[in-house]
Amino acid sequence: MRAEWEFHNAVLAMKEVIRGQYGSDSDQAQAVGLKKKSERKRPNRKKSGAIAS
Repeated sequence: MRAEWEFHNAVLAMKEVIRGQYGSDSDQAQAVGLKKKSERKRPNRKKSGAIAS
C-alpha cells in the first residue's frame, strides 16, 4: 500500500515539474495526460432574463 502511495505522489510530482518546465498549454503536458489550458471549455454565462415589453 505504501509503494502505491509513493508511486502516486511521484507521478503527481512529475506532472507538476512538466507543467512548470514547459507550461500548462504545451504538447508535453498533454503527452503525460494533462489537458491543455487552451482546450478547456470555458463556462457559459447565463443571459439575464431581461423582460421585453
